Amino acid sequence: QISAQDTRAGEPCTNGRSCLYSMQEFEPWPFQKLDLQRKPGPKGSAVLLTTGAMNPLHQGHIVMLHQARDRLEADGIAVLGAFLSPSHDNYILQKTKRARTLALSATFRLHVAQQAVRGDPLVSVGAWEAQQRGGWPDFPEVCAALQLALDSLPETQVRG
Repeated sequence: QISAQDTRAGEPCTNGRSCLYSMQEFEPWPFQKLDLQRKPGPKGSAVLLTTGAMNPLHQGHIVMLHQARDRLEADGIAVLGAFLSPSHDNYILQKTKRARTLALSATFRLHVAQQAVRGDPLVSVGAWEAQQRGGWPDFPEVCAALQLALDSLPETQVRG
């Protein structure tokens, strides 16, 4: 099992190996894929977010966001982009301990997620949730953090 302290490249992990990825390599909310020039639909605009263990990430996580976009757009809501947000290590460690399964570190899960969506024009990977110190943030906190980041964009781009 990987330690919750597995956050910096080169630091020892609980398995005695060096960690491969650094948490600092990941942006909290990368906005490069957001279609900020898109006009709102008749019922407004949305940015999609899903959180979860993603231990491991699978295509169903990504497909779900594409299906949600298709459904919302059919209902008149313009979707500007979508985020996968792998959960904090402390959440994964508790969950996998109960299930007696392997816990993949947040840095590894973030890296895998980035590779999975590399060519996807809709889905980005947000690291904000996994980067929080101490305990893991609940879904409403993650949503609020994303909304705050969206609100920091110029007035002409995105409004909550």
